[in-house]
Amino acid sequence: MLKVSGVTKYYGSEKVLDGVGLGLKREQIQAFLGPNGAGKTTTFKIIAGVERPTAGSISLDGLDLKGLPIHIRAQKGLTFLPQETSLFRGLTVQENVRIYLKEGAAPGKSKTKVASESLEQLNILELKNKGATNLSAGQKRKVEVARALVLSPVYLMLDEPFSDLDPRSVAEIKEILVSLKKDEGIGILLSDHRANEALSIADHNHLIKDGRIIARGSSEEIVESKEAKEFYFAVVD
Repeated sequence: MLKVSGVTKYYGSEKVLDGVGLGLKREQIQAFLGPNGAGKTTTFKIIAGVERPTAGSISLDGLDLKGLPIHIRAQKGLTFLPQETSLFRGLTVQENVRIYLKEGAAPGKSKTKVASESLEQLNILELKNKGATNLSAGQKRKVEVARALVLSPVYLMLDEPFSDLDPRSVAEIKEILVSLKKDEGIGILLSDHRANEALSIADHNHLIKDGRIIARGSSEEIVESKEAKEFYFAVVD
C-alpha cells in the first residue's frame, strides 16, 4: 500500500496542506479532486519526492520514504507523471523511452527491444521513429505512460492526465489506465479538473479544499455528498 499520513506543508507562514492522508492499494484507481490551488499538485509532488512535507509520513509497502529522492522512489516502484510534458523535444519517441532504461534492466533484451514492447503495449509502436515535437497531446501522454511502464511501477501517479486532450484521447487514456490496474496490478492515483472523467474510472475519491480533505468515498458517494455539491460541482464545468 502507498500510505500517506498527516501530511502538512507550509510555504513560509502559509499552510497549503493540512493533515492530508490516503491509502492506495494495488489494483486500485483513486482520484484526487479539487479546484486550482486546493493542494492537489503539492500533495503529488510531496508523495513523489519532488518536495518535502513540513510534517507527516509517506510509506510504500511498509517502507518509510522519508528523505528519499524522486529517482530512488521510482526504483522502489513509485512513478510520477506531472501535468507538464516531460518528453525530450530533440529525441524520437523510441529514444524518449530508451533513455529511462538502465543497462541490464531486462536481462536478455536490448533497450530498444524493451522500449518497443512498451510502445506496442500502448498501441503506439508505429510512432517510434517520430520526433517528440511532432506528436499530438494525446500521443505525448501515451508516450509518457509507455516510458513510465519501463520503470516497472507498482504505483503510478498522474497529475492532470486528461489536460488538453480531445475526447477520443481521453477515452483512450482512461482505457489504458483501467487496463494497467486490471492486467498489471498497478495502483493508480490521478488528479484532474475533468471530474466526470476521473470519477468514471475511480474506485475511491478524495475531495480537497484549501489543503484539507473534506470528503471521501466511491464516485457515487462523492457525487451525492453535501460537501461536493456545495463546494465543488457547482464551480466545475
